[in-house]
Parts: sequence; C-alpha cells; structure tokens
Amino acid sequence: MKLKLIEEKGAHVLDIEGEVDLRGFKILKAGIAKLLKDGKNKMILDFSRTPKIDPGCLRELAELNLIARELSGEILLASLSPMMRMNIENLGKPSALTCFPSRAAALTILTRMGQEPEDEEEDEDTKGMGVEELLAKKKDEVKGLKDQLKQRETGELSKLREQLVTYQTNIKTLEQKVLASLKERRQSDDLAIATERSMMLEKRCVELSQALEESDKGKK
Repeated sequence: MKLKLIEEKGAHVLDIEGEVDLRGFKILKAGIAKLLKDGKNKMILDFSRTPKIDPGCLRELAELNLIARELSGEILLASLSPMMRMNIENLGKPSALTCFPSRAAALTILTRMGQEPEDEEEDEDTKGMGVEELLAKKKDEVKGLKDQLKQRETGELSKLREQLVTYQTNIKTLEQKVLASLKERRQSDDLAIATERSMMLEKRCVELSQALEESDKGKK
C-alpha cells in the first residue's frame, strides 16, 4: 500500500493506492494521527485506487473520526467500492463515517465546513426592539397567519359542500333516468312477447280451421 498526502483547496487529502490490510492500516493510522497532532483535523481519505480494505480496519477508522470530530474536524471517505460501502453500513446506524462518491464532492463539503455562517441582516421592522416586544410581534404574526388559514379553509369547505350537493343532485337525476329507461325497456319487451304469442295463436287457429274443413270434406 502507498500513501500520499495532497493539500487541495485548504483540505488535506490522503491518496491511498493498493489494498489496505491490517499491516497497511497501521501506516494509514499513523498518517492520520500525525495530521491530527499537527492540528490538521479536516481530511479526506481517497480510496479511488483501493480495491479492498480489511473490514477490521473500518471500526478503528470510525474511532479516529470521532477524535477528529471532538477537535471540530472530520475525516471524510471518498470513492469507495460498493463492497467497502456495505462494510461501513454494517458498522451500525448512525454511521460514524461519512462517504462521498468522489473526492470533489467531499472537498465541497469540507470547504463549507470551514466557512463561518454569515450573520443575518436585521429586519428594519424589528430593529431596536427588545426581546419581549419582538416576541409579542412574532406572536401577532403567527395569530394573523392562523386566522388567514382558517378563513381560507372555511371558504374551501363551503365550495366543497356546494360541489357535493351538485354531485348528489346529478346522481339522483341519473338514477331516475336509468329507472325510467329500464321501465320502458321492460314494457317494450312485454309488448313484443304478447305480439309474438298472439301471432302464434292466430297461426294455430288457422291450422285448426283448415283441419276442420278437411275433416268435413272427408265425411261428405
């Protein structure tokens, strides 16, 4: 395993080449310890050229990161293989190690960590107010927002009720139309059946009449 220290954008990057076994991790651990001792507590470990790291080393690496955090720093890991990521996830939740897909992504976060947050500009409306006055003003603003929300909800509920009544009326009208249609269809079916039966009876009467005429002729 080869280890190379690179300073990039104010951050210290340890570029690791080769497989990290227990023996090689001792060298890596010594390098991290030296950086922490020198006050360089924000660093990135670049594993883009590392095919494998012994799982037993990850727990010690997590412990080193906790030390860095106590010193207001962080040890970020970059460009790990899927198997290495899985081994880190198996350490437990929340993870004591933070991983990034690339060195550039880790550098971006590490750079932001070194920046102090800008002070918010004071609102002209609250400038010069005491704490109690400011608190009272904020409570009034919250009350006003709640009232607006309540009025809006009341108006929306009224519209929904009107739509519900309209839908119920439309449904009732449709039901009446369906019932009327079914009734007309039933009446039409009954008429067709009666007509068919009447035609059959007429036909039967004709047949009987013809049979009687033939029977009379035979007697004569």
